[in-house]
Amino acid sequence: MKNIFISAIMCFILFSSCAPMSYRYVKSYSSNKFDRCTGLDTLININGYYRLLENNDTINMIFFNDGTYIERFDLENLLIEKDRNEKKHLLGYYGIYNIVSDTIKIELISKGSLNMMSSIRMVWYIIKDKETLEHIYSNGLYFTDNGSYNYKEFFPAKNSYAKFNLLNELPSNECRLKKDKFFWEDKKEWKEYMDSLKLKKKNKK
Repeated sequence: MKNIFISAIMCFILFSSCAPMSYRYVKSYSSNKFDRCTGLDTLININGYYRLLENNDTINMIFFNDGTYIERFDLENLLIEKDRNEKKHLLGYYGIYNIVSDTIKIELISKGSLNMMSSIRMVWYIIKDKETLEHIYSNGLYFTDNGSYNYKEFFPAKNSYAKFNLLNELPSNECRLKKDKFFWEDKKEWKEYMDSLKLKKKNKK
């Protein structure tokens, strides 16, 4: 009986750690890729975070120059002064962006779990100036394991602006999507990134 119980627990952990079938459908709709340098820092200030106030909701977001994006993180924790040797880590919703003319197009990707569908949400911002972005469009696809999905579309009100706020130091870029080779433009860069993670883990021992 004890062995059966242990086996059941192990199966649950193994199954929970695997990506659900619905994640495959999300990836089929994704087109954005990580890049060593997107050049976004030449168009807007990325040495801090942007804050969007919209429909009684506050969204804080950070753009990293390699295409990583994060939103809805714990701002209070980010602003707390920490030991200089301790790099700040963020929990939030991660995604990948690309730049088309004057528009930043973001794909927020959720891998899903046993109790949550995998999803891909697309959010677009027009660059108004070096420290102002205008939210112009959002949509979302929420997939089940059999490939069916719910589609939601959102057109924000006019003048939905995200404003820049300076940070003394950016947090570490720990986007889990970066471990997936699928999301890299250059597969050699993906391998270099994975090697750097292994080296970092080895140095901690």
